[in-house]
Amino acid sequence: MEEPDPLLRRQSDLESDDKGDPSPFEALISPLDADTFIDEYFNREMLHLCGDAGRFASLIDWSDLDQLLAHNRLEPPRLRLSRGGKEIDPSKYTRQRRGARDIDAGATTTLLRQGATLAVGFADELLPSLRAIAEDAEQLLGARVNVNIYAGWGTASGFNPHYDRHDVLAVQVRGRKRWRVAEPEFAHPTGRDHHRPAPSDERFGFDTILESGDVLFLPRGWWHEAIPLGEESLHITIAMSPPTAHNVLDWLAPRLEQSVIGRADVPPPCRPEARKAYFAELLQAIEAQFDGDISEDFARSREAERPAAPRFDLSSIGKGLPAIDRATGVLLASEKRVDEHREDDESLRVVLGGRNWPCDPRFLPALRLLRSYRSTSFGELSATLADSAQEDGLRGFIQMLAAGGAVFLESGKC
Repeated sequence: MEEPDPLLRRQSDLESDDKGDPSPFEALISPLDADTFIDEYFNREMLHLCGDAGRFASLIDWSDLDQLLAHNRLEPPRLRLSRGGKEIDPSKYTRQRRGARDIDAGATTTLLRQGATLAVGFADELLPSLRAIAEDAEQLLGARVNVNIYAGWGTASGFNPHYDRHDVLAVQVRGRKRWRVAEPEFAHPTGRDHHRPAPSDERFGFDTILESGDVLFLPRGWWHEAIPLGEESLHITIAMSPPTAHNVLDWLAPRLEQSVIGRADVPPPCRPEARKAYFAELLQAIEAQFDGDISEDFARSREAERPAAPRFDLSSIGKGLPAIDRATGVLLASEKRVDEHREDDESLRVVLGGRNWPCDPRFLPALRLLRSYRSTSFGELSATLADSAQEDGLRGFIQMLAAGGAVFLESGKC
């Protein structure tokens, strides 16, 4: 009897835990939970999950894609058509209008009928259902995440065999598509690595058809080719780019400049002893940065750098700021943008909405609670204080943020 592929997991083979509704990202990898995915597959191994047909229908349908194309100005390369492994010249399916290139619906439809593949990048910025997935994955994995859409009806591959410099989760929403996969020759390629020649056909040891409801996860560096089957196919990919050592070193550089050696010039090559002493002292300064656990500082910095989706409440502009009581809702004006810079034990500044604000360190737990994206009552924020006598100070701080547009206040909403 043939042994089952250990990389293939079926919904019927795994019992889901009774933990309530899964998060948007976990719903894609169900019945796996996030911990299993992170510990066994993320950055490590390929994963193929088979699911029920149509289980992703609520994410995007043809009507959603129709509206997306009709009501958004999507210029190449964000919108691309390709066929036979080559991108089609944008002049074939766009037209110049009002200083920009608009998609030509007739020409695009004709090319799709002729077997082209349509790709829309950063679709999470356009559809709330995809945006929820990207935000959930970013928070869960600590990675930069974007979602792309691919649609086609032909038989020719839109893209030649290639590997990506990010992890990919392919989600087959409608129809079917054939996928060929080869293991990497070079582990964890980055943007500084040159693309290598595609492996021979014999190296593509995984060859299967993704059906509606199926998911395929590929760590960065894994070769793959997605091949249409002459029928409708609609799938999305979740591109995940976790930080690497390069990101950590970039983050450390300005911190090092707080020390004298971090600002000093490197001695000239003709002074080898001075250069040796310089690098020894610099190494000590770097090692000093790792005294204690800096992972939380790095995580907060990465989150603060992530592009934040703005919120607006224009109807409240002429009404003035409401008084803050314990039922007042407090909501960040930009999602999850809270960065902390501690000056000393009694001095702290935070970054909200791209601005620096002085902050009492005792208010940090309340600020961190605001990252949850939901409206949080002032009563909930006050409950994070170690001493109820600090409540008036927190109220004044929230009023300052509201006056500066960093948070919104909602009277009696919570």
